[in-house]
Amino acid sequence: MRITGTLITGKGEGSTYIARPGYRRQFQRRFGMQPFPGTLNLKLQGENVERFRSLQNEPGIQLQSFTDNNQMFGAVSCFPCSVTDAVEGVVVIPARSTYDDVMEIVAEVCLRSLLGLKDGDKIAVEIRLEV
Repeated sequence: MRITGTLITGKGEGSTYIARPGYRRQFQRRFGMQPFPGTLNLKLQGENVERFRSLQNEPGIQLQSFTDNNQMFGAVSCFPCSVTDAVEGVVVIPARSTYDDVMEIVAEVCLRSLLGLKDGDKIAVEIRLEV
């Protein structure tokens, strides 16, 4: 499945979650990677929103919920992907997401820096559903 979106600056919450040991251990175990502490956020429009919503109904690879310092962190559905046909990453869909038209991507590196991206750039993501 191919989804294209416009790069935006997120709320800054991705780094807080990705830095949690409970998620980091699961990314290592499931994907063999230590994720960069942050997400690449793509604002979706039109048919890309519909594709993303259909993706939310797929099983994906699940990161389990956990508790850290008496705070609950929810489950996350994950889908391996390729960003701009160049860099491997993982689309993450938190069970308790506030977004329905923004797709978040995690990778081992800062995708903005590696690919020279800036807000407003159009980014294509190829998502692999056969997990």
